[in-house]
Amino acid sequence: MRLGEAGLLRGAYHFFYAHDDPKKQAEHFIVTVQKNTVKPDDLPPVLDLEITDGMSKTQIAERAFVWLQAVEKALGKKPILYTDPGFANAYLTDPKFADYRLWIAEYGVEKPTVPHAWQGKMWTLWQHTQTGEAAGVNGHVDLDVFNGTQKELLALVQNANAQ
Repeated sequence: MRLGEAGLLRGAYHFFYAHDDPKKQAEHFIVTVQKNTVKPDDLPPVLDLEITDGMSKTQIAERAFVWLQAVEKALGKKPILYTDPGFANAYLTDPKFADYRLWIAEYGVEKPTVPHAWQGKMWTLWQHTQTGEAAGVNGHVDLDVFNGTQKELLALVQNANAQ
């Protein structure tokens, strides 16, 4: 497996606006990712679901699934969902969401809360702070933990390509 120049895995992330056309959001994401030379050993794409934009629970779910399916079909990798427990428990209750790996954002806790739709499954990634520090970076950075070993993380990337 080839790592980036800094020795890190990289990936692409999309902040979802529920009021915007999900097909157009997916198309923009796909074009942007392909133009920026996505590699087979990159992390799966990530969909950030954390705002309603005034849309209903049903609309959010329907639109999110349009984006998820379009991106998976075009890029050949099943996306990861990034969200927080409160949003997920209020808006992402369809059991089909649990077909996607969970990247949970929850701060100030010893371990993250697994949302209802993912009960019986584990989180894959946990953003445990947005006020971390990193050498060479001015200002705060997000800090995340992978729920597994480095070998399992590399396997996640390889298995994402096999779908």
